[in-house]
Amino acid sequence: MAANKRPRSLVARLRELSETSPDHRSLICAGGQTGTETVSTAQLVDDILDMAERLGQAASDGNQSFVLCHPAGVDRHTATLVLAALCAEVTLVLHAPGLPADVLDGALAQGGIGPAAENGAGFLAPWRDRPYERRPTYFLLTSGTTGAPKLTPFWNYADYDPRGIPDVLFRSTGWSGATTHLLTLPVYHIAPFGVLVQSVLDGHTLLLGENLDPAGTVEVIEEHGADWLLLTPHDMGELLPAAENHRESLRGVRTLLHTALPCPPGLKRAWIDLLGPDGVYETYGGTEGVGMTFLRGREWIEHPGSIGRGLLTRIRIVGEDGAERVAGDMGTVYMRRLGAGSGTTAGRPWLDRTADGFASLGDVGFVDEDGYLYLHDRLAHRVDTGEGPAWLGRTAAVLREHPDLSDAECVDDGSGRGLLALVVSRGEDDDGQLHRRLNEFCAARLTPPECPSGYLRVPAIPRSALGKADRAAIVRLAASRAPICDSSDGFLNKAPIDRKG
Repeated sequence: MAANKRPRSLVARLRELSETSPDHRSLICAGGQTGTETVSTAQLVDDILDMAERLGQAASDGNQSFVLCHPAGVDRHTATLVLAALCAEVTLVLHAPGLPADVLDGALAQGGIGPAAENGAGFLAPWRDRPYERRPTYFLLTSGTTGAPKLTPFWNYADYDPRGIPDVLFRSTGWSGATTHLLTLPVYHIAPFGVLVQSVLDGHTLLLGENLDPAGTVEVIEEHGADWLLLTPHDMGELLPAAENHRESLRGVRTLLHTALPCPPGLKRAWIDLLGPDGVYETYGGTEGVGMTFLRGREWIEHPGSIGRGLLTRIRIVGEDGAERVAGDMGTVYMRRLGAGSGTTAGRPWLDRTADGFASLGDVGFVDEDGYLYLHDRLAHRVDTGEGPAWLGRTAAVLREHPDLSDAECVDDGSGRGLLALVVSRGEDDDGQLHRRLNEFCAARLTPPECPSGYLRVPAIPRSALGKADRAAIVRLAASRAPICDSSDGFLNKAPIDRKG
């Protein structure tokens, strides 16, 4: 094996980059309060190694082991800190900014870690009890749609292995030919974290865009020549009008990889029209690392609605009786990673597992005869009505396709009749007939139990930084603003109702 293909320390790799390409633009930080900032490889490596030395000293001064808790931004400081912690072998916990201290401490306790609130977020916290055979290199603290953060451990990036960077997912998107990667998503989620670390270690330019509006995002893509983008469908929807109005600004984009949420068909078609069928990619997985699917835009055209086939992953569909379903039959989706890294679901006790190593994120769907996976909704989103099952996510996804709406989510209406839809309209309901148009739209696409029993107009849907629905906040919003009403009654404002959840 050639010397440059052998695994080596992260410090050695960073020094190699600094020596061979000291003036290369490693980071471009846009959208911050101080304006755009460019950081050369030599400067970034100096900053990383200096911080790594200080972190290593701080962790060794006490009598206990520590983890470093950091409220992760999409900025220079976070990028430097992440790589410094990996170099210093100080276990890092990345979490959302503004997370209440009691919520953070409760999540840390899942890993036997003492409260960070003693010193405040961003400081070392004592690691009192280690429930892991090996020290994780880092933790990601994510909550998805539940609102209850889960402390997820990882053991990769302990060294630099050129055979695994870029990893199989990024390599499949044409990463090796890209030069400037746009990252706007929070790095306490697995895909953005991977983009941050691998972009630097692979010698690319990482364009960090924090707090950019859609017009600003399109502007920095053109200005800095971003040719590889990581977005969510929520971002894609927000960005689409600006992108369509300034198509020339995207002419250098070679790859868009989207993740985190199902992509509405109309939105997917619009981006394929913008970038071409060979420029749009999709992946489905999760921070828990149970496995992943991968889909090219050209495949989606042939299999519309699919989220891809397993990428180094086996997929199994299981019915309520525990038996494996055949192609086309609906059931719970289980996945198992293959090859290196297949055991990374350790330390995730909340996952539903099978005896032979498959695990589920709680999604329901089916696989077609060609092996393409289609998601229906989440098991937790099922509502049993007297007429049959209804699905919160499925109905909301249909509503988001309506041209009069910019967003929508659903909750159990509490009556046993079905779903209450929270909708964000694009404008005023001048004729007072929006609810009737929504009724007709849903009736043509959904079963009767899946059609909303009522609508509630709200100014915005509570969502996470990735665009995922905050279910707990949505239920609270629905309970505080309106009663359950028949969809035929339209949008009514009455006294708040008592709704649990």
